[in-house]
Amino acid sequence: MSTSFGYKGKGASSSDVTNMIRIRAAAANWSQNIKDKGSLSSSDISVFQQTLNTYAEVTGNPITPTPPPPTTRPPPATKLDWSVASADAFSGSSGAHAVAYGDGTFVACGIAAVDKDTYADIYYSTNGVNWSPITGRDYVDRFSIVNTIAYDGNGTWVAGGHGGVLNAVLYSTNGTDWLENYTLPAPSPPNNRLGTVNKVVYGNGKWMAVGVQTIQIMGITASTNASEWSFPVLPVVISPSGDSLNGKLYDVTTDGNNKWVAVGKGNIGGSSNILYSIDGANNWSYALGNPFESGGTGYSVAYGDGKWVAVGSATESVWYSSNASDWLPATGGAFSNGRGNSVVYDGKGMWVAVGSGSNHTSNIWYSSNASNWLPATGGAFDTDLTLFKPIITSGKKVVYSNSLWVAVGFGLSNQHIWQSSDGIVWSNCSGGAFGEGAQDEAGRDIAYGRTTWASVGDGGFSNTIWSA
Repeated sequence: MSTSFGYKGKGASSSDVTNMIRIRAAAANWSQNIKDKGSLSSSDISVFQQTLNTYAEVTGNPITPTPPPPTTRPPPATKLDWSVASADAFSGSSGAHAVAYGDGTFVACGIAAVDKDTYADIYYSTNGVNWSPITGRDYVDRFSIVNTIAYDGNGTWVAGGHGGVLNAVLYSTNGTDWLENYTLPAPSPPNNRLGTVNKVVYGNGKWMAVGVQTIQIMGITASTNASEWSFPVLPVVISPSGDSLNGKLYDVTTDGNNKWVAVGKGNIGGSSNILYSIDGANNWSYALGNPFESGGTGYSVAYGDGKWVAVGSATESVWYSSNASDWLPATGGAFSNGRGNSVVYDGKGMWVAVGSGSNHTSNIWYSSNASNWLPATGGAFDTDLTLFKPIITSGKKVVYSNSLWVAVGFGLSNQHIWQSSDGIVWSNCSGGAFGEGAQDEAGRDIAYGRTTWASVGDGGFSNTIWSA
């Protein structure tokens, strides 16, 4: 007679069941280690040996069972080799802020040179290598910066920036000819406008722009066609003096259904740092759980596999939620007392975030479950702490496309762009993109289209767009 865990001579008693549970627990620990890490390490071997010892102790059987095969990492990708795509675009300014790809066209936006009538703040390219300024810029006198851009997959582009006292939203049906939405209706009070747009996104059939209203409170505006916009209902909080409390939003995303989450900085404690909507972005509420604590800020938010993840600056800099309203701090210490700038989910079970740790190392972190985070390896964006006055480095943006993770930011020795095939082990790219860019502002954004990568940033008043 054989029991359920493979040895002969007696039936399954209560102690047998206990022993079986011990074996299964040890084996599960082994399997989870391999799943999380993707390869064998000394600790993995130690866990497996523990499983073997438990098996031998319980069964008295010296035969070594075959361990489960380890999950192999993807093979290393060919190193991207970056070269200057445009030395003149945004020349004479502090560079480009964002880039996006859609329908065969890259579009980049940023700051025009001092002579805004001569130099454009939006450029486009059909191959990522040769770039041209847009024409017909009637909005030029009302915009100081265009700092975010997105494509809806159906022929429409939307950009946002700093528009002063007018709504800072632009739209285009081809990426080259742009119109300003300065006739947008204003929310209450009547003189208020979304004067600064920090992020614009498209999802679930709707455009969403977030930023700061001209009376310095959190601002959100939405549209279904990019030309007609409305202001949803936001939570209203009045300070003891009777004035609306200040605030700003930096990012927004959707689960593809009716839920939306926006992150930023509020002034009524941590819960005001995240807003959420469960009715298609018509009505918004403050999140629960005190995310990013009082005085902290949320900078980026992403959704995937039924979870939301937000990164920012606080003692606990990574937070997660399964319902958009209730938030918990992640474990692992990612960017603790530092700043997380960007987070992405690859659609396959891996989360990656970039930023700056409190010790200016461990600037890329990853997670397979959104709640527990581990530092990536490879030294991406690490600071040389041996220097008398260390140069502060950080990751600014991370993307996943074409089976490759790519992160841009400010690194040492012109190492401003890094890549990884699994999100865990990182290596710097070739080409020295952005050269001796301004500290903390070298690479700012990156996009992939067809067979080309394009990255934008500040190359030191020139060399602001690179391609690979």
